[in-house]
Order: sequence, then structure tokens, then C-alpha cells
Amino acid sequence: MKCSRACLTPPQFVIRPRDQIVSQGRTATFPCEAKGNPQPAVFWQKEGSQILLFPNQPQQPNSRFSVSPSGELTISSVQRADAGFYICQALTVAGSILAKAQLEVTDGERKILKGDFFPVQYQHML
Repeated sequence: MKCSRACLTPPQFVIRPRDQIVSQGRTATFPCEAKGNPQPAVFWQKEGSQILLFPNQPQQPNSRFSVSPSGELTISSVQRADAGFYICQALTVAGSILAKAQLEVTDGERKILKGDFFPVQYQHML
């Protein structure tokens, strides 16, 4: 098939973001790469937020969120409030696609699993 103009191909993910479990204060990274013709614009959004994060966006002072030119979202000094779903979207005139990944934030200690044994200390009541 010949195209009189450049053939348009809808975006496809090359790398999809994966769910992350990160300790508070650490860094979370979510890769997201897409291909298509034209090359898709990749941007991020936290589910429930109106704020869009783009590659090469000038970083706001004190912002812990950044997106690399390849589309990787980095959240530094992760806080409990950062937990939730993050959406990577790839957009062109030929279409758009999205992928979602969850960030779970722990307090740095091992999670308590059902069935774990914890010895109970009883204080003598006077």
C-alpha cells in the first residue's frame, strides 16, 4: 500500500508502566514509551488530578514530579499522599492510548501479612 502522504499509524506502547511498591522517602519511576507516526506525545496524569505532566516541562520549584524526554515519570521523595493510579497517555492525530499503573507507598517496614505471629506481652494489672 502506498501513501500519498506519510502513512499515519496510531500510537502503540513499546514499554508500559508497571505497578510499584515504594517506601516513603524513596524514588518511584514509571517508564512509558510509545511509537507511531507521527511520534506520539507522551504525558502523565495522576488519576483524579487535573494536572498533566509533560516531558521537558520546566520543573516547578519544590516539585517532586518530572517526566524524561523518553516518557519516564519520576517521583522523588515519595509520600503517602502520592499513592494511587498514574496514567500514561500517548497521543497523535492518528489516535490515543493509555496505560495505568499503581503506586503503593509503604512506611519502610515490612508489611504485616495475615497469619504472621506476634507475641503479645501482658502487663500485670494491679
